[in-house]
Amino acid sequence: MEAGAYIDVTVHNQPTKFLIDTGATVTLVLHALFFRIQKKERADLEPITQVIISANGTELNIAVEALVADLSTDGILGLDFMKKNDCKIDLQQETLQCKNNTYPMAFSGKIGCYRILAAENISIPPGTETFSRSRINDYDTSTSKLQIGIIEPCEKFVKRDNALLAKTLVEAREHVPIRLLNVSNTVTTISAGTIVGEISPVADVITMTKNTSKEHTNPKLDNELQNLVNEASSHLSEKQRHQVTNCLQQYKSLFALSDNDLGCTSIVRHRINTGSNSPVKQPPRRTPVSIREKIDKHIHNMLERGVIEPSEGPWSSGIVLVKKKDGSTRFCVDYRRINDLTHRNADALSRMPCEQCGFENDWEKKLPVNVVTQAPPIESSEADTCINDGINENKTLLVLQQEDENISLIKTWLLNGKKPLFKEIGE
Repeated sequence: MEAGAYIDVTVHNQPTKFLIDTGATVTLVLHALFFRIQKKERADLEPITQVIISANGTELNIAVEALVADLSTDGILGLDFMKKNDCKIDLQQETLQCKNNTYPMAFSGKIGCYRILAAENISIPPGTETFSRSRINDYDTSTSKLQIGIIEPCEKFVKRDNALLAKTLVEAREHVPIRLLNVSNTVTTISAGTIVGEISPVADVITMTKNTSKEHTNPKLDNELQNLVNEASSHLSEKQRHQVTNCLQQYKSLFALSDNDLGCTSIVRHRINTGSNSPVKQPPRRTPVSIREKIDKHIHNMLERGVIEPSEGPWSSGIVLVKKKDGSTRFCVDYRRINDLTHRNADALSRMPCEQCGFENDWEKKLPVNVVTQAPPIESSEADTCINDGINENKTLLVLQQEDENISLIKTWLLNGKKPLFKEIGE
């Protein structure tokens, strides 16, 4: 948990803690917390293009406009919420007042970072790197809990003195070493007492050796994904296996680890276009007593997961239980009559050469003459060769052949000289 002041909140019956951050302009929620909310209670999500930068300069992976983000804490209470609710922070009483209500704050984590000051006058020639001593400001070795820390540069120092301070992991004591680089063309002088950076505590340090445990070098995966790695990497090298593991770790949210782990998006919506056809209402069929309990169990399970919802309408289709290899049953719906009425919108991808690119401009000449070649009509007979079907008017037969998906596919087969599969012909 990050260091700071936290407040207890409840998000759709999910108790958690939010970090109070006056430096955050917006309120953020951890994506894992959002997806723990039941599907029917979640707000609709929409994609955004804005970039949110955290306090340490790293870019946060924002998923949606509701500012559901990849955070190190469950949520951040930002300025937008505090300003809207007239919030007041009382650090002495450790409370947060929102309008007429007062809520206790809890401080967690290791709070505090120390400034790093130059311990002596430093002169750095141009284009030169040097080591020097520095001291930790107001650091008491007897009372401070800071043991190991990381030194990071101060932005004002870099802009003012034209020198770069390397990030360094050090053991905290009164004097610590620093590493400076002069990137200018002149000598840079840093006076004693100049603030050059800050040192903050480090939670965990792993020393990398040849015998470092794989627990630290390989990311942890869920059991289902780990089984997938084991099955897929039997013929892979150790490096390739590690790459597969990293890939699955990065995109693990795309995998459904169980039947209950279903994703949902409101970014796009699917519509079944049945045109002006009358609704299909199949009469209910009597189900055997032996499978009635299974049907009720499937329906109750899908209602809980949000896969289906109660509705009333003129459309209805029959239920079909399909037995799987493991002996369990799969819940299916007989949509054949609806599919017969559905207008398809799947168009075949044209494989014809690009005329603008000048690629195979004479491809028509490669086809048999009796298939596509036609004699140029006389001017007086051009009107006779036009086709008028109410949609494509005043187009020659050759143009219509090129635009027809079936004929263009046949031409592609003739060009390639490859015998099409029976499945391709049937489609």
